[in-house]
Amino acid sequence: MDQDGSRWCLESKSTVPPRRSNASFVRSAFFRPRCAQHLTVCAAAALHCPTDYAQHPVILVSTDGFRADYLNRDLTPTLKKLAESGIHAPYLQPSYPTQTFPNHYTIVTGLYPESHGIISNKFYDPEFHATFSIGTEESKKGRWWDGEPIWNTMTRQVNEKLQYVDQMLQRLVDGLEKRELLQCVNLIILADHGMASSVGLSDHVIKLKDYIPDIYDSAYTFTGAFSRIDPKNKSEAEVEQDIMSKLACKREELRVYLREDLPTRLHFSNNRRIEDIVLDLDPGYVATVSSSFSNLGNHGYDYYNHEMDALFIALGPDFLHNMEIEPFHNIELYNLMCHLTGVKPSPNNGTLGSLYHILAQPPEYPQLPKEEKPPTLGFPEGDLGTLLGMSGCEGDLEFPEDWLASLNFTFEQQQELEATHVPWGVPYSGCLPANLTLLHHPDHVTGYSEALRMPLWTSFSVESGRLGTALEQWCSDVRLHADTTPTCASYDVLEPFNITMYPLFAPKYSKDASLGRLPYLVSNAVPVSLSLAKHWEQLMEQLVPAWLEVLGPLNLLVGPVFDNNADSFPDNFLDFSSPEVPSDLFAVITWCTEPVSSLKACPHAKLDANSFIFLQKQLVTNCMDAEKYTHEFSAKVHDVEVVTGLTLYPDIGAFSRTSLILRSHSDM
Repeated sequence: MDQDGSRWCLESKSTVPPRRSNASFVRSAFFRPRCAQHLTVCAAAALHCPTDYAQHPVILVSTDGFRADYLNRDLTPTLKKLAESGIHAPYLQPSYPTQTFPNHYTIVTGLYPESHGIISNKFYDPEFHATFSIGTEESKKGRWWDGEPIWNTMTRQVNEKLQYVDQMLQRLVDGLEKRELLQCVNLIILADHGMASSVGLSDHVIKLKDYIPDIYDSAYTFTGAFSRIDPKNKSEAEVEQDIMSKLACKREELRVYLREDLPTRLHFSNNRRIEDIVLDLDPGYVATVSSSFSNLGNHGYDYYNHEMDALFIALGPDFLHNMEIEPFHNIELYNLMCHLTGVKPSPNNGTLGSLYHILAQPPEYPQLPKEEKPPTLGFPEGDLGTLLGMSGCEGDLEFPEDWLASLNFTFEQQQELEATHVPWGVPYSGCLPANLTLLHHPDHVTGYSEALRMPLWTSFSVESGRLGTALEQWCSDVRLHADTTPTCASYDVLEPFNITMYPLFAPKYSKDASLGRLPYLVSNAVPVSLSLAKHWEQLMEQLVPAWLEVLGPLNLLVGPVFDNNADSFPDNFLDFSSPEVPSDLFAVITWCTEPVSSLKACPHAKLDANSFIFLQKQLVTNCMDAEKYTHEFSAKVHDVEVVTGLTLYPDIGAFSRTSLILRSHSDM
């Protein structure tokens, strides 16, 4: 992601490695902090910085494995005072895998581990024919790193060392105060990840040899809390499937993925150093080949697990005071530190402006470039004639029927439909060569891609339960043209691959039973596998109605994802056939956190959202129920933006929009 937070164009879809920075420091505006009365070490607020200080330095202190809730154990009074006086987040969300070296390097580069290449504490590079391991001479070679220092922190016992860490920080604070520098430096104290205990878990060591007796002969392994398997015979796809099928659904604490099938939110697929098979374990559990040994504490798990929550505290003249902020992802720290030190940030995965709200004198938020709304495809005038049978589907009409009139809207009616179903602006499609047009319906608005011959997105708001409509046959959409309509014959070609035409706008959310044909217009069709259809129907027919009861009115934006190379960026539309099979389907669900009768009445600052990116196909199922699967494949709104090339909520102010798209829901 480019660091101004804008969309990726097709020609900019590769990940960007960090560059050495030779930027000079510039003077930042001086801000005299108001002293927090309860922080005794801050009594020097009236003092001035030394004359040879051109700016406020940043001191970054990282503690290995300091879980966020350790702060509540009453063992760290210095940290507690700093947290109360400065900026404090309930937790800092680490990157996956939640290990030391990947996350320290993410903090100082703003890049996901798949982007900066330090994908674990130990891994093999097939191009270098060498193994990276913490503390070895090999790990210090520049070919593994790009211009940043190696962090060398050691794992510590928790309760025994919390007081020691606090004492060391008190020495730092005392030293700064003695030199009259405390009010002149920006102090950031954080952790790379949290820690999960294995104490009290029965059978928490999963021995791979129990399930794959020949694993020594068939694969290379990296085991522990974050485990990977690399088949030795890569020429035979059956080897991968055999290994995965022997592990899948054998233990409820274990999920097994091809690296390209990992949830998009993990951003852990696009690097040659990542092994073919990744094991996702519940906190406290570890995988070994045959050993029974395990540490009492482990890390490396999915960052959704709160045991992985990391510490974050910031205090200094350039920060606000006495402020608790929302949790955020550690990729956002790099841009913040670049701003504080006057360095121009290199391209990174963070979003510029994401932490401006914690600054005493924030710069202006980056603004979205304006984009023209796509043209509308209206209802054709005159004889519909051959338009009724363009798609060659079994449900095509011989003569016009009354329900077709429901597609004929005035301009004012179109505006009202957009205000209801796309209340925060039509999504921007940037430089995607989609040839987008708008199609209006009584229950939804669609951004139809004439280039893809399928919807790029469909948006609809639901304020109460709806009747839904029965299954119908597919039929032509008379608003399309012969060169922009999909045909049923083109979908028939996909049937041997278990891919069928599927309605993107769910018929369940039709409010008029007499308009049952509308969801089966070919303009609403996307190619979907049977396995994806199962998970999608669980989301739309079970979970969304339940959320509607609890959260009130919902807006759903749904659409296809084209990321077949799993690099988290959209594939090149110009290379597509018709119909192109999406790699995934996405859903963005938005609601208001205060009671409203309509989402249009919700203040932007009160909006909340959760997103989901469901895979088209998986080698194994992992036997997850609907709630577990939906949680596993949830995502930030920004993840959807990056992987689709869309920009959502364009009519919302910069701060509210940034907060909304970057919010992560670890709990559902």
